[in-house]
Amino acid sequence: HEVELAPGATHTIANQIARIVKTPGWVSTDFHNHSTPSGDNTCGTDDRLINLAAEQGEFAPTTEHNRLYDWAPNIERLGLAAYLKTVPGMELTGSGAHFNSFPFVPDPKLQDWGAPVWKKDPRLNAITLRDWQGAEADRWIHVNHPDMIENFIDRICEASGMPRRRLSDDALAMLQVRAWPGNLRQLRNNVERMLILASGSPLDPITADMLPPEASVQDSSSSLGAERIIALPLREAREVFERDYLTAQMLRFSGNISKTASFIGMERSALHRKLKLLGMADRREDGEGE
Repeated sequence: HEVELAPGATHTIANQIARIVKTPGWVSTDFHNHSTPSGDNTCGTDDRLINLAAEQGEFAPTTEHNRLYDWAPNIERLGLAAYLKTVPGMELTGSGAHFNSFPFVPDPKLQDWGAPVWKKDPRLNAITLRDWQGAEADRWIHVNHPDMIENFIDRICEASGMPRRRLSDDALAMLQVRAWPGNLRQLRNNVERMLILASGSPLDPITADMLPPEASVQDSSSSLGAERIIALPLREAREVFERDYLTAQMLRFSGNISKTASFIGMERSALHRKLKLLGMADRREDGEGE
């Protein structure tokens, strides 16, 4: 639909999204959504629900970050009850794997409406959510973007009898930004080699200099080495560094703007502007798939 507008003129376009997939006997769902109550999302709850209904979603559990919540009153007030259903729930969120879980009963008199607190061990989070407010057969729990490095460490140490080792921040960052063309198999093999070859006490963390050579980030096809960067003016060299640095950090935090901004010490809005300035603005927004 192409429209040419004269200065100061307006034009209204009325349209309807046609369902192109036949779904009798099925339910169109989206189990992972956030809005402003999540704390790191700029999309209002009403706007999120209108968006879901416009996309012809039929069921969307309430999955705000770290609080029990219920979108049903908003759906009712918007007149969408005939089109979109929900149940109260949450996403239990921290610096590792996140968990969507529902149904629960929010209590507005309690902190976070009665939500549990995230723990580092994903197994404890799953058990906590299973039993929260009493275990029930209809309780749904699923893991979002699990930490496969931690997962492999747990599995390998349990199967081999090796003591469980923890990773230093620099070692974890190195593994997170490393490209793995062999996918999870290559990552698992390197984690196993790391655990076998790591020196020092089992109580000491594995540091970046203890990683296998294959797991170390030695170079990048998009980066400039010292022999080339010295030929650049300071402004261009700084831009190259910033682009490579932010690319690595965005990769490390799976494209999450809020987490990246928090780690590097920038405001979200400032990071957005910097990414746009560097031609990197086509990054995933917070709340989309988080």
